[in-house]
Amino acid sequence: MGSPAWSPDGTRLAWWVSGNVVSPDSIHRALVIFDLPSQSYTLLHSHQPVGGSGGWLPAPVWSPDGQWLAYITMGEGAKATLYAGRSDGTQEYNLGDSTNPVWSPDSTRLIYTAWPPVNDSYLSAMTMLLEIASGNTIQLTDFPQGSTPNAWLAVTSPAAADSSSS
Repeated sequence: MGSPAWSPDGTRLAWWVSGNVVSPDSIHRALVIFDLPSQSYTLLHSHQPVGGSGGWLPAPVWSPDGQWLAYITMGEGAKATLYAGRSDGTQEYNLGDSTNPVWSPDSTRLIYTAWPPVNDSYLSAMTMLLEIASGNTIQLTDFPQGSTPNAWLAVTSPAAADSSSS
């Protein structure tokens, strides 16, 4: 077990587990969410890694409302495959060879870095946005290629700030 991440309300813990979690005959990695109050678990994502893709996976990133997680697998078709999945296991989006997931404060959007099929440098990376309700993704062209998201920042215009303080 490794790379734990607590849900925003502190009642669930997401972990990557490795071993005979799916069948006794094969080794798999799986993202498992443990619900502490009910002492139950949900198997969110399981895969059999390709040889040579060892090492611990990055910790999943919970949406602020606790309904979604963004998580990265390795050795599952791409160097690093990013997913956004419901914490109850009912829905999942495959975002391809991508990294750096950052949730919007209202949990409706996910911004991330997508890598082209042939990666020549950081300059070829694209900043993308997933709309959770529709599953649509768009490239954000206002960001320079090669930039990576680190946080979501809400910006208020000076006029709006002045009117709210009066």
